[in-house]
Amino acid sequence: MIPSPETAWERLLKRRMVDPLTECWIWTGAHGGSGYGKIRYFRRYYDVHRLVGWLRLNLSSKPGLQVCHRCDNKRCFNPGHLFLGTQKDNLQDASWKGRMPNGQTHPGKYRRGATHPRAKVWGKEIGEIAGLWLTGQFRQCDIGRFYGLSQTGVSRILRSNGIARLRKIGAGQGRLL
Repeated sequence: MIPSPETAWERLLKRRMVDPLTECWIWTGAHGGSGYGKIRYFRRYYDVHRLVGWLRLNLSSKPGLQVCHRCDNKRCFNPGHLFLGTQKDNLQDASWKGRMPNGQTHPGKYRRGATHPRAKVWGKEIGEIAGLWLTGQFRQCDIGRFYGLSQTGVSRILRSNGIARLRKIGAGQGRLL
């Protein structure tokens, strides 16, 4: 017996927990390694949000489209939080929200560096880090340990503010800035 679309929808709703703040319908069933909810339907496993796309957003009649999340919650399957779009639309949406790998973001839309909400150091500390490194007496890993950063974090701060370039210029002229 082939399950009807309503039976599938009822199965989906049984595994739903509604987040009162975001109104996301959180999938409480199985999920794959990618974090998306999974459900077995017609003897195959599907991503829950894609199944909702077929059942409620008419995905099957629109080839070449994907089901994208407005809320960026991989386990959400609220049809109001999902939209159909091309791969380009999905990547553009991710870029606007600052969710692309290697920091690729739309200019001005995503906070980086000291303005990011999870930044560990701000203006004054950045100046102190630069000053310590420019003296030539401290290694980046030592500075990082003092400020609770990794060596890579210190290096990124110095490079993003042009400070590493200043030290190279100064060293090339026989003096350290």
